[in-house]
Amino acid sequence: MPSLIRTVLSMVLLLLLQNSYGSVRAINHWILQDDGRITQKVDSPFLLREPHNLVTFLDQIQHNDYVEQSYLKLRRQRELIAEHLRYSKQFSEDLVLQAERLQPHLGAQTQPMQNLINSLEALTKQTAKMYSYLEFVKDELKEFRKLKTQITQHHEKLIQQQVPLASRQLDEKVNNEDLLKRGQYCSTRTLSKTEDPVLFCDFYSDMQMRLDGKDVDPETLERDWQLTSESVLNQVTNLNVQQRMNLEQIKAMRAKKAAAVASAKSKKVTPVSSATGDIPDAKSNDT
Repeated sequence: MPSLIRTVLSMVLLLLLQNSYGSVRAINHWILQDDGRITQKVDSPFLLREPHNLVTFLDQIQHNDYVEQSYLKLRRQRELIAEHLRYSKQFSEDLVLQAERLQPHLGAQTQPMQNLINSLEALTKQTAKMYSYLEFVKDELKEFRKLKTQITQHHEKLIQQQVPLASRQLDEKVNNEDLLKRGQYCSTRTLSKTEDPVLFCDFYSDMQMRLDGKDVDPETLERDWQLTSESVLNQVTNLNVQQRMNLEQIKAMRAKKAAAVASAKSKKVTPVSSATGDIPDAKSNDT
């Protein structure tokens, strides 16, 4: 009978929580097995040290929801950063190809000189954007690292309130084989304000193993950013040097051509006598 009362009270509590806090994610505590049995999740954050503490239970819900939702956001940010790095590299390669297409036309004069200058100046503006774009990706990396740190902090609060996974190994209902497949870690923590720090060792939870994965490792992404930046900046720097040389060459050719045209015009213009206004003798001999 007491067990029935506890079950009813638990159902009432869950209904109240659902109305107050939105949907309660039972998937974080219960798992449907292949044989149809419903069992408790091995690393459930809702198996608490103080199961009768309602405040702790409510805090656990909030921390767990934050961790789960923020981890999905972290994965999306990781994919976005990787895409931006691929775009940066592709964009710089496209700029080099554009410059190479313009290069053969410098001496052949197959297009108007002004169009060529405009094209090179447009390339210069595009290469300048690469520097700011790489800084934008760098800022994204800072936000990525910050978010992962926040997730880790909230997850640490979850761990401090729940029953250690190592203790659950003694429970007959727990799948011990699953626990033994997990890695183990040790850390120093203070369980309460009145206690001294103690060495705490336990199995890794599912979230800890996901957070330790290389796919959400800030150092890995930062190394990728560094390598991409070096490659892109080398290409952009060489491209800027070549563009300046091209522009100087074109401007020199343009100035030379303008000087030649001016010289030709000056030869065709006949000087007029300032005293009489008569035309030169060469013309008068013809008459």
